[in-house]
Amino acid sequence: FQLDPGGSGSLLTDGVDLYEIKRPGARPVKLGVTVGLPLSIGPRGTFAITTGGNRYAWHTKSVETCLAATARCSPLRTKRGMLSFDPAWSTTSGMLALVEAPSSPATNFYQATLRHWYASHTLWVLRQGTNVPTEIRGTAGADVPTWSANGKSLIYEAADALWLLPSLSSKPIRIAAPLFPPNDWPSYYGQIGWVSQFAWLSHS
Repeated sequence: FQLDPGGSGSLLTDGVDLYEIKRPGARPVKLGVTVGLPLSIGPRGTFAITTGGNRYAWHTKSVETCLAATARCSPLRTKRGMLSFDPAWSTTSGMLALVEAPSSPATNFYQATLRHWYASHTLWVLRQGTNVPTEIRGTAGADVPTWSANGKSLIYEAADALWLLPSLSSKPIRIAAPLFPPNDWPSYYGQIGWVSQFAWLSHS
């Protein structure tokens, strides 16, 4: 659970503490400072969060995987100067999709700045039994990955469009665009609500 005193939108954007309670009456355990979507539920009591409080989208963000039984989280390994965020766990295949991007010194969120930084994003997958994610080639600009029900395909946003990846070894297919009016991406310190622009119900 999270606490947001006064229902402040700016506090949520800066990042708020995420806690776990194992049982009624137990003392809350702080897991981290979360930003964006609070968590993604994985298999066998695991979940993933984006941690690192800062309202700028291109500062301090990193994905951590957590185990509910121990109330402990561990960061995923990334290269120096790189951020990770938008974790999406497939409970069917046990794979964790996430996005990586370089940190940026930008202090504005003009449209040109947004387009340049979001274009630098790439899609990565952490497979079962590994502790280092691998890049999915051909996914430049990827954000907010969402798995199909069978865990074999996913969709993601890139360049103001939705893309379907039928399998991790296939070529992405552009399926819908634009998500926002041209040159008018609504942004708060670089944070854009891509996930609110689509929904996907997959039966296979």
